[in-house]
Amino acid sequence: MGTKGQWIAAGGAVATAVALALSGVRWRGSGQGATPARPVSATAPGQTPTGQTPKGWITTNGALTVGGIARRYLLVRPAAPSKTALPVVMVLHGRNATPEIEEQRTGLRAIAGPAILVYPAGYQESWNAGACCAGAHAAGVDDVAFLDAVVHRVLTSQHDAAAGRVFLVGFSNGGKMAFRLACAEPHVFHAVAIVGAVPVSACEHPPAVPFAELAFDDDPLLTLTPAQPHKAVNGFPQPSIEEEAAALRAANACRGDGRQEVQGTLTVTRWTDCQTGKAVELGVYHGDTHVWPAGDAVTPPAQQVIWTFFRSITEDHR
Repeated sequence: MGTKGQWIAAGGAVATAVALALSGVRWRGSGQGATPARPVSATAPGQTPTGQTPKGWITTNGALTVGGIARRYLLVRPAAPSKTALPVVMVLHGRNATPEIEEQRTGLRAIAGPAILVYPAGYQESWNAGACCAGAHAAGVDDVAFLDAVVHRVLTSQHDAAAGRVFLVGFSNGGKMAFRLACAEPHVFHAVAIVGAVPVSACEHPPAVPFAELAFDDDPLLTLTPAQPHKAVNGFPQPSIEEEAAALRAANACRGDGRQEVQGTLTVTRWTDCQTGKAVELGVYHGDTHVWPAGDAVTPPAQQVIWTFFRSITEDHR
């Protein structure tokens, strides 16, 4: 498939596996068509800390109305204000999930250290990523406007938030939405990481931004190489993972074959020789499933790979 008129990556990414196991959440699949189990408890409306958050951190709910629709987001951060500016990480959940589920599933708090973690709630547990998905797509919800408003609210309400270090993470349907958001608001995010997704919306001007893409090599909802038949979503032909990575490299004018490293069942290829100075990373796990990669004793989980990538992006690359 050609890249014209589409971001094909672009032409159309954080705890250990033990921590995830200790979270007590069981999964009945993930992403499109899956139904994750609900957490034991959720944050009460308003700004009330929950009992789930470990000592030293607080969890609150924020509320705002965008396009006439009442929306909310979960905010997890250190309880004490920081003397130095904290990075902001916005995480977009998969379909049929909630911010509370995604906060436990991704385990970012245990790895990111002092940071402001933001988990917006999709409309009817879905995002309008362009050609899909579910209730948000059917209702024509403007999720770009909502997520832009969330970022603005967090940066203005959290006085120790670092406006120059806002990171975006998306999984599955949330990953599709992250592609659309990064295309629409390329200057908002310091770096982007996507897990288990490719874009389902056109992007006339693919953004030059540090980008990491993680996926399983035999994900039933995706294709790995251009040689495989493309899988369509509501008539939109999804690019393969490799096509997507190629378009990301093109957007950042990256040269060469990159540097490859194998860690257990994960193969990571990183391109740093890019004219924009912004790195691109592709991480491929071995497996035939569509879940958040939890890793094992020798394979790092997705959150570890993502946070390592984010930490490698300095202010000089913006």
